[in-house]
Amino acid sequence: MFTPRRPTTSGKGASPSSDPRRPEQPRPSTTPNVSGWVASVSRENKDFARFAEYFQTQLEHAVRSSEHQGDPNGFRTSVCFELLDMVGQQFNRYDGLLRTIVRECENSVYVDPQHNHQHHRGARVPLKASDYFVRQPFFAELHVQQGAKQAVDDDIAALDDRHQFMMEQLAIKENVLDRTSQRWARTILLQAFRTWNRVTQAKHKVRMSMQKAMARWKKRHSTILLRAWRQAVVSEKQIAARRRLSALTDNAGDCKESQLRLEGSIMQLRDDIASLKGSIETQTTTQERLHHTFAALKEEIWHSQERQLQSLCNEWGRLCLTLVDAELTYLSYMLATVNLSDYCEPTMMLRPREDKLELLRAPEDVIVLRWASCMFHRHLVYNDVRLGTKAKAAPMTSKSSPASAAAAAAASSDAEFSRVQNFTSDLKGMYVLGSILRVIHRTQPLDQHSNVNSNNDDMVKEWTTDKVLHYLRVLRCPDYLVQHLELHLDNPSADIMYCVLSYLCCEFTCMVPAACPWQEALQSLQDAKTAWDSVRKGWSELETPFDVTKLDHFQPDTTHVSVVAMAKEALQNAVQMVQYACAARAANMQLWTCVQKRVHLKAIDTMLHRARMGLPFQMTNRREARERAMYTKVDMVKLARILDMDVAGEMPKLETLFSDQYEDVQRIFKYYAASDVGDACSMSLDEFHRFLKDCKLVTKSLGLAYVKKIFNEINQVEDKSVQCDIDDDDDDEENEVELEFGPTEFVEAIVCVADKRLGSHKGLSLSQRVKKCLVEYILANACRSSTDAFRHQMNAIECKAVFQTYQTKLEQIYRRYAAQSSSLNGQGFVALLEAYDLFTDVLTVGDVKHVLKKIQQESDDAPESGAAVTTDVDLELTFTEFCEALGAIAMYYNPDIFVPVHKRVDDFIMKLVRATESGPKQ
Repeated sequence: MFTPRRPTTSGKGASPSSDPRRPEQPRPSTTPNVSGWVASVSRENKDFARFAEYFQTQLEHAVRSSEHQGDPNGFRTSVCFELLDMVGQQFNRYDGLLRTIVRECENSVYVDPQHNHQHHRGARVPLKASDYFVRQPFFAELHVQQGAKQAVDDDIAALDDRHQFMMEQLAIKENVLDRTSQRWARTILLQAFRTWNRVTQAKHKVRMSMQKAMARWKKRHSTILLRAWRQAVVSEKQIAARRRLSALTDNAGDCKESQLRLEGSIMQLRDDIASLKGSIETQTTTQERLHHTFAALKEEIWHSQERQLQSLCNEWGRLCLTLVDAELTYLSYMLATVNLSDYCEPTMMLRPREDKLELLRAPEDVIVLRWASCMFHRHLVYNDVRLGTKAKAAPMTSKSSPASAAAAAAASSDAEFSRVQNFTSDLKGMYVLGSILRVIHRTQPLDQHSNVNSNNDDMVKEWTTDKVLHYLRVLRCPDYLVQHLELHLDNPSADIMYCVLSYLCCEFTCMVPAACPWQEALQSLQDAKTAWDSVRKGWSELETPFDVTKLDHFQPDTTHVSVVAMAKEALQNAVQMVQYACAARAANMQLWTCVQKRVHLKAIDTMLHRARMGLPFQMTNRREARERAMYTKVDMVKLARILDMDVAGEMPKLETLFSDQYEDVQRIFKYYAASDVGDACSMSLDEFHRFLKDCKLVTKSLGLAYVKKIFNEINQVEDKSVQCDIDDDDDDEENEVELEFGPTEFVEAIVCVADKRLGSHKGLSLSQRVKKCLVEYILANACRSSTDAFRHQMNAIECKAVFQTYQTKLEQIYRRYAAQSSSLNGQGFVALLEAYDLFTDVLTVGDVKHVLKKIQQESDDAPESGAAVTTDVDLELTFTEFCEALGAIAMYYNPDIFVPVHKRVDDFIMKLVRATESGPKQ
């Protein structure tokens, strides 16, 4: 801001006293102030107009230059104060008055008016416009405060409008929810009645169509068994290579003992071979001698007399027939050495395409489990045939006869060997053991002390516990094992059950084949006897002496040379067949002897471990191991062919990853495999595509065409193996059936989808891509429809009424196990179930953890990749979530879909309340 120069009081700057036109008047020396004041008044009268015009010009200039700043503004105010200060300095007699006015105006206008007064108090220095301009006026701060106030008022008004709008929307939604809940209540009641009526009609139709569906079910059952067999073969081949080294190491002692026994057998066979060589040499010498004799006889015939020729021919025929009879008798004795009732066929415990050495390499518990499965399967087949025979005695022309049903059941090898796969849950109770004993009872001769009638046995559905224990004593089972079973009927130890079954397996094998294994040899021997009987009937001795007069009515020898040749071939074939059958029978008996000894030694070691350690021997759960292998093992060669990359280094990481997520992957597969019409143990293409859509894995590059390509490539190897094993007719039926995934193929498909979906992440390995796909897509989004349906059922009026009935009791249980915090965690919920013994075979700790995770899972939001994983202990359950968890546990306890949900929930909560009233179990 500029400061204008103050004009002088005259044009030349002279004082008024120096004007020559005025006469000089003497100034009184006593009144200098009055004289100065008079002089200033006269000067003001002369220069007033000029100063007023100058100040007006400056003020107008300041107003024009600050119009863009608005009204009022700080620049104009500063100029006004400067002009007032200049007026006071110019007109001295108004200086005090103007200074007072300026001070009052400053107090009214500026925030800190004392600043300039303190700064200029010492010396009277004229203030400039810049001095005023640096200070802040009140109206500027007022403008700022008014702007802030206006903004606050606008925000308050907007919030008021928004609050009013939200209150209106809340009232509308409450009315809508009330009307919707009433409409849903009426709809659900109507739907429940319709569902009950429809279910009743469906049950009536099912009862009427059961007989018609039996043929279709058996055909479907055969298809299921074929697929299950295919899965079993694939899984067994995958783990066979890894087991081989450990199995050979474990069986080193047995192999050495078998080697010693084989060496003894070899020495014995060598002696037999030596003796046979001697016999062969003797027979060769005899044969050569006979040849020489034949040649000599032939020579002599031409030179001998008629009587000698006839005698020699007769003696030669009798000798040949005697030798043939001796050979046939020897072959008959070879086949009759072993009685069929005493023979044991170990190959009956082998699956198709399994070698006999697999039985030697298999662990002892696997052998016993296979034997138990075979025996239990035989009992079930026997019951099916017996009941089928009684039910279908009238229509004898039916295509599904009991014999065909028995043959179809015997062909299901996988079902036969997978019925019993552990010594705990599969053998819980005495039903399986009683079934095995019933098979032994039917095959073994009756004992006078058994007190079991075979005729009444078929009429009884299941043996009682006392009858099972009594028959074990009849079979001379060790008393220690029987006493343990008697004391622990509900849950016997696995090692005790192994010892009992191993005793029965070794002493009462009952593995007699339905058809005689050497039946073909017997048939060939019978054919040889028939051929030589025809030769014997056609041969007749020559009468001696030969009389020409007796040629009338003479019957010559009608035995043709071709008949003798055919009889000779039949005898050679019988010799070969009998030798092969006896060798195979001896090998099988020797194999069963080795297996029997191994099982016996394993049972002794198990009892010694219990005696030494005082603890039961831990037996391997083969069912769980087989199930886990199906969801954790993948085919390296197949993946390398499909992905066109080397996956050998990633295989251990993939197996570890799927082992960690085993339970979740198993539940996801079972859920989607049963989500559509068809086999509930396998996944079709539509079910797999639905799984990918639910997990949000379907993209433009990963569409239906690529899914079909993966589906066909994974099933390519299995299709080739199946087509090689079935007949042409079965090929046509099999090609019509849609291909489906098993658990192993499902895991391989996940690997292929993860590689394709996350192919843009070049820095991640195959295992890292699979892990990212599992965590961020599959585990976060799979099975959402099941969770939503369950919550919809829990929010039904009937279920809410059940929870309302037991609300007081449930709140007491919730507070009791909430510990120190105000909410119940996952560990406390598990402790609640353990305290009241609510864990059963159908409900495990893993199932409870899965339920808790699904209950706290949001319905729409998926977890981020960097989010931390919440442990089971950190899960906090509100009372509502606690009630939902109890409802889910009730579904596990009673999975019957024909029972209403609220009824199942009511039964389980009533059981829980009664358990809490009786107190926790020790």
